[in-house]
Amino acid sequence: MNKNDLKEVANQLSCPSGENGVLFGERMNESNAVMISRCISCLSPVNGEAILEIGLGNGALSCPIVEAVGNEGRYIGLEHSETMASEALTILSQINPEIIDIKIGNCLEADIPQRKINGLLAVNVLYFIDDLDLLFQKIANWLVAGGRIVFGLRPQGLLQRMPFSEHGFNIRPLDEIIEKLAARKFANIHAEYISEDIKSPQGDTNQMGFVVLTASIEK
Repeated sequence: MNKNDLKEVANQLSCPSGENGVLFGERMNESNAVMISRCISCLSPVNGEAILEIGLGNGALSCPIVEAVGNEGRYIGLEHSETMASEALTILSQINPEIIDIKIGNCLEADIPQRKINGLLAVNVLYFIDDLDLLFQKIANWLVAGGRIVFGLRPQGLLQRMPFSEHGFNIRPLDEIIEKLAARKFANIHAEYISEDIKSPQGDTNQMGFVVLTASIEK
């Protein structure tokens, strides 16, 4: 792919739009299914909780969260892409429309009630955030005492080998992310690397491991 093609891939990964965006959303579901499933398992949402997800894509992989929180819970999705937000609303409303709130826009500017969120999930999101300190400050304010977070991300070395990551990606060492979390009074910070092999459309097998980063806000 040439430079313009790589920029288009990077743009669609950060904010899918139009017909190509819909296709990118479906492809991302395929490549991220194991990663998101593992992150949801680590988050362990339960009945009655308020769960906030940043960057939910088309929402298809978020269905287990909506099912887990039940009629007494609440699911809030923050999505930068209008295309993905529309898809997610359609898909998730089929499960429980009364508890779903899909918000469109920049997560750094989102209007989220303070001290109301039990758990937060964000997979493949941190690379597109310019100011992590501000994001973590906001998350800390959104969470109830003891509230937990789960981030899913590809390792720094893997991202750096992907040519499209030169366009708009903020690739940070894991240690830097952990330090910023600790500075915002997050505790029980734990990072787990999980190896995963993904088959390409051409039938090749690629090593696409991921990191699940968990923490909780101090009580």
